[in-house]
Amino acid sequence: MKRIVIGIGIISLLAAACNTEPVFSIIPEIDYVDIQPREARENVDSILITISFKDGDGDLGDLPNSGTQSITIRDNRILPDGNLLPDSLAISRFSIPDLKSKARNPSIQGKIFITLSPTIVFPRNLSEQRVPFSIYIKDQSEHVSNVVFTDEILLKKQ
Repeated sequence: MKRIVIGIGIISLLAAACNTEPVFSIIPEIDYVDIQPREARENVDSILITISFKDGDGDLGDLPNSGTQSITIRDNRILPDGNLLPDSLAISRFSIPDLKSKARNPSIQGKIFITLSPTIVFPRNLSEQRVPFSIYIKDQSEHVSNVVFTDEILLKKQ
């Protein structure tokens, strides 16, 4: 009985591999997975954000020497005056290695791990601050994904 099940599984995989149609939308889709640590010390702890992705045409990633950066992360902390941190301080961009698939079915999916450098409590007169982030990605065809929001971390002054 095990041989029949394994054989059917292999046939299903081969049939799927012959299909040249994307399995997912050609517009990348991301989901928030995790953020660690939940409490970070300013200027000490890096922050690790994990997202998952799906892309139907498999054209995620930055081509070598292109100067592009596919991941955009915004620090969405709210300042004491009720405003968001200014874009010049809040937006970070990161590159993704070129993930373009050479397979017949170009659809790809996986996880991306992003490490943010240690940051500071801002303004400096605060002893701690809650920091949420938002993230989106862009593929080589300029398709922009949905925006996801992380859980907040508690950033504490040393």
